[in-house]
Parts: sequence; C-alpha cells; structure tokens
Amino acid sequence: SCALAADGTVWCWGANDSLQLGEPGTDPGPVRVTALDGAGAPATHLAVGGGHSCARASVGTGCWGSNTQGQLGNGDVGPAELPSLVDFKNGFQDVAAGDGHSCGRSIAGTVHCFGDNSGLQVGGADPDSPYPTPTMLQTPVRAAQIELGLLHSCMVSSNETVQCWGNNLLAGQLGRPESVPQSRIPLPIELPAPAAQVSCGATHSCALDVDGHVWCWGGNELGQHGPGRSQSPFEPEPVMVELPGGIVEIAAGGLHTCARTGKDVPQVYIAPRAG
Repeated sequence: SCALAADGTVWCWGANDSLQLGEPGTDPGPVRVTALDGAGAPATHLAVGGGHSCARASVGTGCWGSNTQGQLGNGDVGPAELPSLVDFKNGFQDVAAGDGHSCGRSIAGTVHCFGDNSGLQVGGADPDSPYPTPTMLQTPVRAAQIELGLLHSCMVSSNETVQCWGNNLLAGQLGRPESVPQSRIPLPIELPAPAAQVSCGATHSCALDVDGHVWCWGGNELGQHGPGRSQSPFEPEPVMVELPGGIVEIAAGGLHTCARTGKDVPQVYIAPRAG
C-alpha cells in the first residue's frame, strides 16, 4: 500500500518482494519514497498497481517495483527499487496503474499506456509483446480520468462518457457480449446519465453518474455489483447498484466495490455484503 501525504511526500508499506515500496530493504514500513525528493517532489498524484506504483512530480512521472511487462514505462523490463522516470517528454497530468500495465493522461487529454498488452489493455496492436514505453491510445476522444483493471482499461471522456478497452472475455468488462473478445479501441458504455467517475476492479468496472447513481458491469461472481443481484461471472450490461442517493465517490477493488456518500458523517457501502 502507498499513500500521498498533504506535503507531497509518498509513503509505502507492506511486502517488498517486487520492490514496490520504492526503497531497498525488508522494512515493512511505512517507509518514505525518498528518491522522489530528488526527482521533482512534491508529488501531486499517486497510483498503486499489482506490484508497482507510480507518482507524478514536477519533473515527470516516476514508477517503481515490478517491471516484467514494462509497466514502469522506462524502456526496460527489469525491476526498479527506486522511482524511474517514465519515457514521456510532454508530461502527464495524472497516471493510473493496473495489474501489469500503466497509463498516463497528457495535458491535452490523450492517453498513453505501457506494460502488459496481452488483452490489448495498452491499446497496442500486438498482444504478444509488452510495451515498455508509452504508446498513444488510438482514439479522437480526450480523457478526463483513467482507471485500470486486470486486463482492461477505462476512461471518463471530456464529454462525460465512459469508454473501455482491453479484454472482454473474462467477464464482459467492456460492456459487450462474448462475441467481442477484446478491443484495442475504446468502446462506449451506455449509461442513462453523464458520467462523473469510473473505477476498475480485476474483472468488473463501475461508474458514478452526475446524479449520484452507481452503475456496474463485468464480473459479479461474488456480488461486486451490489446486493439484490444474481451472481454471475459474466454480466456485460450495466446495472444500477441499490444504494442510497448522493454517492460522491466509488472505488472498485479486485473482487469488491465501495461507495462513499457526501453526508457530514461519512458512510461507506461495500459490495459484496456478507450473508
């Protein structure tokens, strides 16, 4: 796990078997990622993936940890125990980290991804080779937010639509039937209202619309879509999660989902629910 402090410092703790703490050694932490201090700290954005992490600072985006698929974006496929700058000269506004791939959003709203492309989640044409440097997503749509899952990626576009690309066979996480196994081109998700946020789990995705309603699609074998739904590993059609109104933020984990209300006393709803 990692956290971005109010002063722009980054702290990580837990296992370090993939060098994902950003500091050498076996101390479970929390440890401060001190290498960022000399690479343009304070950090302004942080993303944590399966075995790697990335942080945006003033001189660029630095990533560290596992790099078997080139998910650090530095042109190499070797691990990095200290932050290594992503090979992207124009700079990212923010960055997202998936299980084995990463994506950054440029100032112009273009999306550039790197790492594992086995499900076309990077947007590259070749699923058999990793992409160790950023490759631009082939779409005229501009992104306002990006989120990554296990083998798929999603974004909220500048016109408040949700679009996803990558693998669809696992669970329908692109919002398409099994006849669409994967796509390197972003596919729009049909929602009844403009989207404010999207969040990706391992094989499911959820979107928060501007009216405070939450919609989920993809894997639901453990109730990731919330209570009252039949559990199925493949559900490509977005369904509205049965929650009180006024949701202001969502977060999808590997096989679960959380939502936060905007009430004075914060309430967090978690799916699936026990029992």
